[in-house]
Amino acid sequence: MPAPPIYHLRPVQLQDAPWLWELKVAAMGPHVIRTWGAWDEPLQRAYFKRGFHPEALRIIVVRGEGDVGLIELARRGSELFLGRLEILPRAQGRGLGTAILSDLQEEARRVGKPIRLQVLSLNPARRLYLRLGFSEMGETDTHVLMSWSPTDPTRKTASPPDRFA
Repeated sequence: MPAPPIYHLRPVQLQDAPWLWELKVAAMGPHVIRTWGAWDEPLQRAYFKRGFHPEALRIIVVRGEGDVGLIELARRGSELFLGRLEILPRAQGRGLGTAILSDLQEEARRVGKPIRLQVLSLNPARRLYLRLGFSEMGETDTHVLMSWSPTDPTRKTASPPDRFA
């Protein structure tokens, strides 16, 4: 397998909103449709507007390709909460998600906190999280709650990070 793409994160600006909407449609649309049976445009736009907090978001930039995704990470007192990880379909399947999660696992190791997230049950990213050692902690009708702990002796991790631009 080729080396994962070299990436960095940049702050989100207000003018990024249209591109971030297109990212949501491209990255999450198929999973939303599989989960709820349809894409409800007004509902999804309202959800997008409610979740658009530039200070909490970072755009994923891949060297030679530009903007390819979004990460939302909350560094809470007792955990790191991965609110969103969205990657354009054209940038998926090449190790980028694994690289980002590996870097996040390394941060969690340094600060001694677990990573928690929720993923749509039907989203193939669920398999990625499981492969990287996340455990399923609970489930709703539509989501799976997952956790990875740096203190769990049975945990798996991705390869050490070496991809920063």
